[in-house]
Amino acid sequence: MEEQFLNKRLDELWQLTQDPDLARATRRMLDVGTDLFLSRDLETKILNIRKKYNSLSEESVDHNPDSYQEQMNNLRAEIELVCTEVKEKSKVPAQPSVINKVMLTTEGLGKVYEGKGRTFRFEPLTLELKTGEITGVVGENGNGKTTLLRMLAGDLASTSGTINFPQYHTNEWYEAKQKIGYIPQRIDTWFGTLSDNLKFTASIHGIKDEENDYAVDYIIERLGLNKFRDLTWKQISGGYRLRFELAKVLIRKPQLLILDEPLANLDINAQQLFLQDLKYLSQSIRHPFAVILSSQQLHEVENISDNLIFIKNGNTLYSGARRDFGKDRSTNCIELNGQFEKQELIAAIKDMEGATVEETGTIYIVNFAVNIAPVELLKTLLSKGLMVNYYRDISDSTRKLFKKDM
Repeated sequence: MEEQFLNKRLDELWQLTQDPDLARATRRMLDVGTDLFLSRDLETKILNIRKKYNSLSEESVDHNPDSYQEQMNNLRAEIELVCTEVKEKSKVPAQPSVINKVMLTTEGLGKVYEGKGRTFRFEPLTLELKTGEITGVVGENGNGKTTLLRMLAGDLASTSGTINFPQYHTNEWYEAKQKIGYIPQRIDTWFGTLSDNLKFTASIHGIKDEENDYAVDYIIERLGLNKFRDLTWKQISGGYRLRFELAKVLIRKPQLLILDEPLANLDINAQQLFLQDLKYLSQSIRHPFAVILSSQQLHEVENISDNLIFIKNGNTLYSGARRDFGKDRSTNCIELNGQFEKQELIAAIKDMEGATVEETGTIYIVNFAVNIAPVELLKTLLSKGLMVNYYRDISDSTRKLFKKDM
């Protein structure tokens, strides 16, 4: 079992060097170093390779592309050598995975806000969060997503129900709180440099002396913050402030990470990198953690999540495994747009069983019988001469729950 795990991880690294995807290869090398029992010398060698990659990636290829490519090729050769050394010298944990431990459960967790002329109720919710899994919380603004996350983080008292931490026998909140990392929508201003803040965070969580230096170096390089090491709050963009907050949380090895709208200030490339890192890091063999995050970036969250919670007007319309949503549906559902009018679309699909069309802004949502393959709709539209610009199958997506008739 342990040997299979090691070979799988090293095969992944080898493939990344052949693609070549040295950005991901050097990140995954650091992850492997964390998961295995390696000597500090070998851990440092891996960290230095990542540092070298980060330094090279900041250089301008335009000035000397041949030299840049040669250095990247040399770096790839170094990675391959270290992979061989890791295989020879690593000690795989006897029990390589502590993933899927239940870190938090709720029973009937609810909240009531009494306001002037309006009462908002977050209706009771029962859920569980496991290490190595990502739970996405989706829904329209003002429907209760932040309320849920604040209650889970201990930032807001609930009106009803309980929050439990099965891994702590006493279930003491103070003890559990030390293992929770919470990053709210609005990140507080911090002072001093990024590296000084990380050193301070590590030290107050018991990471001292040389271990402190290594931990800070590791998390800075792992999250690509090296060029911001000596910068302050005002000198860093909103997207990188988020990565700094993530670094500050991860340096103390949480068992539960709560993120409220973390993708809001990130461009599409930064979103993909952030989510990929969440997936990789949460599934660490030695230090896995549960993740729950809210976001308006529905499709990105669905792609990365193991579980989904959809909230509308304080009511949970769905809470369960991502793969199970829509499994028992009676219709297929496609959202699309193109160079045609609604009536042209209706006319084109009038012979499809159960076909209906709903217009939502610039997008049409088409429903039809589940026994008809989604691709058949696209074939039909093209055969009728309709030009399609955008086409997405949302048959098993919570996107359907945003429809007006819900």
